[in-house]
Amino acid sequence: MASVFDVAAHILREMGPMSPVTLQCLIYYAQAWSLVWTGKPLFDEPIMAHDIGPVGESLWNDTKNERVVGYEFAHWPDCLPPMFAQSIPASPPADTS
Repeated sequence: MASVFDVAAHILREMGPMSPVTLQCLIYYAQAWSLVWTGKPLFDEPIMAHDIGPVGESLWNDTKNERVVGYEFAHWPDCLPPMFAQSIPASPPADTS
């Protein structure tokens, strides 16, 4: 199973650098869509409630002090099966942070 960092790496590779808050939103939505479409989670780490919204805690701890998060913060996304990669957003978000 992929880690939250693998999912983040895939998102960053596809969409480019973004704010930590935007990245957290996208991993949350990717996890939700994976559960809806496949009935299986993308990653094991629980999503935690935070004052900025839902977060993957280990990813948040690694990126929260950054203004922009780039691909270098995440592990390699090679372990994402194609069926899971399809549930991850593929177009750049409107980053308003």
